[in-house]
Amino acid sequence: MQENLSGKKCLELITKKKYDLIYLDHRMPDMDGLETRRRMEELQGNLNEDTPVIALTANAISGAKEEYLNYGFDDYLSKPVSTKSLEKSLLTHLPDDKIGAASEDAWCSDTADEPSDGVAVNGLDKEFAMLHLSDEALFKSAVKDFYGVIDLNADKLSDMYKDLPNENAWEGYRIQVHGMKSTAATIGIIPLAGLAKILEDASGERDIATVTTLHAIFIKRWRAYKEQLARIAEEDEAEARGSMPEASVKPSDNGKKKILVVDDDGAMLRTIKSMIEDEYEVHLAPSGAKAMASMEKMRPDLILLDYEMPVCDGRQTLEMIRAKDELASLPVIFLTSVNDRKQVSKALSMIPQGYLLKPLVREKLKATIRRALAEKNGI
Repeated sequence: MQENLSGKKCLELITKKKYDLIYLDHRMPDMDGLETRRRMEELQGNLNEDTPVIALTANAISGAKEEYLNYGFDDYLSKPVSTKSLEKSLLTHLPDDKIGAASEDAWCSDTADEPSDGVAVNGLDKEFAMLHLSDEALFKSAVKDFYGVIDLNADKLSDMYKDLPNENAWEGYRIQVHGMKSTAATIGIIPLAGLAKILEDASGERDIATVTTLHAIFIKRWRAYKEQLARIAEEDEAEARGSMPEASVKPSDNGKKKILVVDDDGAMLRTIKSMIEDEYEVHLAPSGAKAMASMEKMRPDLILLDYEMPVCDGRQTLEMIRAKDELASLPVIFLTSVNDRKQVSKALSMIPQGYLLKPLVREKLKATIRRALAEKNGI
């Protein structure tokens, strides 16, 4: 398999190598997929004149297939591309001698909407969720994160609803229901995300009649997932406790301050650990929910918290930390890759002990940690 990032590069490659199948994105900068396809047909020395070319598009509408066929494509795939649709496309367009035999379980099963261990959840489309979540472990972690903030999000939206239709309350309600829409969509609960979208649009338009009609229905359906997801979350928690090394739950006996790093990016967790482990005892958590569970066993001296995480983001995680009296005074430093004034202001409104942009610089990271720890100790 070969990848490239532009139509221009595609035109260069097809004169050098014969491919069995080409997937070509419609929307590309400089030269889009339609123009690239046209030039492919006119190109002298094209080794792929008879190779099937499949359009990739995020804007598939009725009649799209006929439109792409008219432009010279052999078929199209809608984005985000699902595993099943990709498999169907490969089986349809690849030469027979390029398709190897596979066992039955190598293909998608009919239980794609079952999040774990065959436990069906009403309205949850696992196949959709896996378009955004790269593997089973990340999916289970996202479901557990969602479960952990169900009541927190429902309570916040209900409190905001009480202040409507006051003008100052509309934007807070819209932002909160937008976040709930995103978290539901992340784990594939599309009906719930759709209802949240209606409320988001209605609050943006100050449509009190629609919000009044749907708010209670949405909250009831939202809270219903507490029961539906309970077994999955509890089984995952039991599994995590059983696999947790004993050393990770004992207090440090090496005299080093304990730093808890929370980030959904495994590579980033390892990078940060390598930057500071010479001075600190470093503990890692891939999500807000796992961070909260970790703090029940191990009390850190400081938390490095990613601001942008799926389902339970840094803001929500910090709210959960400060809601617990025994954790409320822990210093927290936000980490983010978004250098946007509005985003920075939003994060700083939580009054963290620091705010660092990724990619992180080792010495700046260490200096920020030292300063936050010194302030904690009144130095």
